[in-house]
Amino acid sequence: MKKLILLLIIWLSWLQCHAPESKIIPVPKGEIFYLWTSCPIERAFIRLESNFKTDVVNSVSGAIGVLQITTVMIADVNKICKRIGLKRHYKIQDAFSPEKSLEIFRIAIIWYDPADLQEACKIWFGRGRQHDGWTWKEYHKKLVGYLN
Repeated sequence: MKKLILLLIIWLSWLQCHAPESKIIPVPKGEIFYLWTSCPIERAFIRLESNFKTDVVNSVSGAIGVLQITTVMIADVNKICKRIGLKRHYKIQDAFSPEKSLEIFRIAIIWYDPADLQEACKIWFGRGRQHDGWTWKEYHKKLVGYLN
């Protein structure tokens, strides 16, 4: 039953991403793209991770795209897709696509089902300390700032 519900949620999320109000609109000032999504939390994550830039590559972690997806996240989401029977297989290059990045993000967040925004930050950011000293707590604080 959980698999069926998860598939339904992913499908509905996909539909939302392809609705007219969810299009990617290039901003005239260069390579910044704004991903329209009706979810302010998704927009906050995108802003925090890449400031809506599709071509961002983290030189330390190798994370790429609007949601700074890593090879570890790709592998994890591919395992989730296989486990629930979702015929999707992502590659790291898919993270350069805002639509696919958002699909990957949604699959991971829906699968791990965080109880609150703090838990969502721990899932997406990680529970450890990054090379620059950031922890999920600083990440969460900045994310909440983008929501307000």
